[in-house]
Amino acid sequence: MHHHRHDDRRQFLKHSLLTLGAATTLGGVTLSFAQEGGKKYVCPPCGCAADGKEFDQPGSCPACGMQLIEKGKPPQRVGNAPTVAILVFNGVQIIDFTAPYEVFGAAGYDVFTVGANTSPVTTAMGLTVTPRYGFKDCPKVDVLVTPGGGIDDALSQGSVLSWIRARHEETRHTLSVCNGAFFLAKSGLLDGKKATTFHNAIASLQAEYPKITVVSDRRFVDNGRVITTAGLSSGIDGALHVVSVISGRGTAQLVALGLEYDWKEDATYARASFADMHLRAIFGPRLQLELPGGFKDKLESTQGDRMSWQSCWSVASAGAAPALLDAMRTAIAKRSSWKEIASEKAPTRTAWEFRDKEARAWRADLEVTPADKNPDLAARLRLRLMA
Repeated sequence: MHHHRHDDRRQFLKHSLLTLGAATTLGGVTLSFAQEGGKKYVCPPCGCAADGKEFDQPGSCPACGMQLIEKGKPPQRVGNAPTVAILVFNGVQIIDFTAPYEVFGAAGYDVFTVGANTSPVTTAMGLTVTPRYGFKDCPKVDVLVTPGGGIDDALSQGSVLSWIRARHEETRHTLSVCNGAFFLAKSGLLDGKKATTFHNAIASLQAEYPKITVVSDRRFVDNGRVITTAGLSSGIDGALHVVSVISGRGTAQLVALGLEYDWKEDATYARASFADMHLRAIFGPRLQLELPGGFKDKLESTQGDRMSWQSCWSVASAGAAPALLDAMRTAIAKRSSWKEIASEKAPTRTAWEFRDKEARAWRADLEVTPADKNPDLAARLRLRLMA
């Protein structure tokens, strides 16, 4: 009975406050309850602690600072909030367009997707997205975002490139994500500028568009109005940079904190510059050994930085370690110009030396041993920059 009386008192208090439209402070936090029958205001769904809560007065969300909107109505552009148009198309990469959408939305910008028309598009991973606007009815744009993904079809359409050029004329900033840089390149917007893109597309961008200076060691490149970013999650950094330019560094920092993103304005994490580029050139992007002779490999770990890298495989084989070493030596000899160091040859280990395109000297060490906890073999290949 005691518990029932406690619940009754709590319900009485709650309904009394609702009726009066009152506010109370509990634990140092002011709670405001919406009046029954009156207008109610909510935070635009953004993932903050106030999502789903109702307020009886317009204003700012106490959790994330975004402008409250009247319940049941779509978000409206607030004051002079910048407009952000994000191009979407069949094959668009999900994180390429949703990550900047999240950043700009959390900054209070008016963000919307734009397609050739308002018919649904299917992303690279099968998500269906309905653009808010088509090319013909897209409003004025302050920031244009061209994401990447499966871009070939969209890139071949003159209407897409024409729309990008026209929108760029009115923007304060145009931002590409991943291989979305090819939209800007083919539109002529990167001629004479520095740019970056997805690590596997660096060489293609430079070869196809020689008027662009393509860099591989930057997470994003700012040319003033035009910003290009590296792959995938780099779009978060590019979008935060645009927010910092338009709304100030403090606003960008608050957005990053709200997203629980460890934002570093001078981040040097650039996938294209990591030392594993030399391994990928031999074993492909997924570092599969693909050795003849019945060897079945599994990549156990791959990690490092710009100066060194180590990849480890477990390999199921009926043979001994020297047989696996010979198979890997043969594969590396066929797929690279590495020079084996004669003095380092041994039954279960060897080493190579080579120079990269910048003439820097590297050493690669390979060792094959029995695995620690199973009957497989373990292969460890380590790269080190020597000079």
